[in-house]
Amino acid sequence: MKFLFYCFAFLSASAAVAQVTLPIDSSTNKVTYYEVVKVDTALKKDVLFMNAEKWTENKLQVQELKADSHKIVCTGEMLMTESKGLLEKNSGRFTYDFIIEIKDGRYRYMFTNFVYLKFTTDKNGKKQYEHRKKIEEPKAAGWNRLWNKHKATLDLRIKAMITDLKENMAVNPKLAPVEQKIKKKSTDW
Repeated sequence: MKFLFYCFAFLSASAAVAQVTLPIDSSTNKVTYYEVVKVDTALKKDVLFMNAEKWTENKLQVQELKADSHKIVCTGEMLMTESKGLLEKNSGRFTYDFIIEIKDGRYRYMFTNFVYLKFTTDKNGKKQYEHRKKIEEPKAAGWNRLWNKHKATLDLRIKAMITDLKENMAVNPKLAPVEQKIKKKSTDW
């Protein structure tokens, strides 16, 4: 029985540190989340552009907004945390680029150029960024377990953003349900 327990514990620990497989673009050799998404043909590029603009405004920092070519270029960042017992502290952040290009009935998005900036503190306790590391680098000497955890966390967060993007891009404002104001019942009867 103890043998099975130790085997399970070892396998669980190994799985926690296992590397996640990130999508690598064969032409650039960079981690890239890319897809061409077809939507309802009734959604014209102006509506899709408006949806994309609305989606990016609170999530990312817009660098270029080209209404004539229906293209938005943004940068984003994600803070990463590290567990220290019961406490979690910021250990760094990933920066990345996001591009969306739109045509009638379809759009394509791309998340790429992921770079990790690891927090360190100086002698006064002030946080600084050090250890600039591209996500394509497989190992991180001295903090490999944390590096693999951060890559897995980034993968989950980017996939959640993609799901959210797809849901928001599919909205047709002309067909969206109209919110009806509920009249409050008068307490003075």
